[in-house]
Amino acid sequence: MQTEWHRYNLKRKVAELPAIDEKTFNDKVSKINEQRKQVDNFGINVNEKDSKLSPKDLKKLQKQELLKKKQDLLELAKKQIELKLKRIQDDGSLTLRPEVEKTLNDKIQQLSSDIEKIQFKNKPREPLSEEEIYKKKLANQKEFKETDCLFCPLGSNKKITTYEENIEHMKLEHGFTFPEEKYLINPKGLLKYLSEKIGLGNMCLSCNFEGKSTESCQQHMIMKQHCKIPYFTEDEKFEISEFYDFTEYNKDRSFNKKYGSESVVDDDEWDDVEDDSGDEGETQLVVTRRIDKNGNYIYEDDEGVDYTDAIFNSGDKLYLPNGLVLGNKKDLQVYSKHVKKERTVTEGQGTVLAAESRHFITLIDKKEFAEKKRTWQKQTTDAKRDEKRYAKNANNQMFYRDQLLQ
Repeated sequence: MQTEWHRYNLKRKVAELPAIDEKTFNDKVSKINEQRKQVDNFGINVNEKDSKLSPKDLKKLQKQELLKKKQDLLELAKKQIELKLKRIQDDGSLTLRPEVEKTLNDKIQQLSSDIEKIQFKNKPREPLSEEEIYKKKLANQKEFKETDCLFCPLGSNKKITTYEENIEHMKLEHGFTFPEEKYLINPKGLLKYLSEKIGLGNMCLSCNFEGKSTESCQQHMIMKQHCKIPYFTEDEKFEISEFYDFTEYNKDRSFNKKYGSESVVDDDEWDDVEDDSGDEGETQLVVTRRIDKNGNYIYEDDEGVDYTDAIFNSGDKLYLPNGLVLGNKKDLQVYSKHVKKERTVTEGQGTVLAAESRHFITLIDKKEFAEKKRTWQKQTTDAKRDEKRYAKNANNQMFYRDQLLQ
């Protein structure tokens, strides 16, 4: 019966190595077993590769270490008491060597400090108050200048020297624009507010994502394409309303309402159209349309009235004064289709088309087509076989002849 020692010698023989005796083999096996049993201070095998402890195991090891420290402390205290009892003389006086007492006290202090450190590590952190969070953010605040891009790392664009160049850069590189720029009265103030939102709060302009730093917030906005100011809901509009002034828009709107309700021209009738189907809080532009005697609408540029701002809303479409029609985004698939117009052909063109398309009407016999297909395949196979035979016979020579010596 072969043992592990015999198998080991057979493997050495295959590797062309000399055989070893049984004692040497047993020594090697014992050394390997000792290495496998080696553990560290925490009881973990040092030879295990890629061994990862779970948080539960780490917590368990910390508790074991703490208990061990406490046990050592109790043993030292017990030894100290025993030494003191041994040093008590008959008259009741205590004689203890100073070096022994100092050593024991140092060990006790060291163990106590170790226990306090372990307890401090396991102690959960208290949540920071709002003031502490605000102070921490102020300490890490990044200040943006008028020439600093909101989305590029600070100091990366040194070529930008003016505020206008910075706005143009953000528009071309990141697609950033101010909403309702016509009524914006303080663009620099709005830019400063946005820079504080990014540099101090580390917040995204579009989705209010809060990053760990200004750089992480900028990377988020670039990767998610959030380099824009949201301007859809009432809260989003109210957030930046202090930088806008809509008094001119309100004056024009009230003037159009007044002019449309009081004006009369000749015998024509005026029809004031208002869209009451909108949601509450939405402003609809009142459009004045004049109707003639036949019931048709007439649009004229009267004195004092600017019809270039008139927009007719029919629900899904917006009719502009210049004749353009704006559709809803949900109907994009319908508007993007390009339907080919019907082709009107003459009698001669129709005859030519009919003659060219006659072969589409002919019927094909399946059996006949299959037989033709088999014939074509056989012809192809025969041609390839003949070509191979010809090449083989043409190259068959009894003796080798060097072409250079002929």
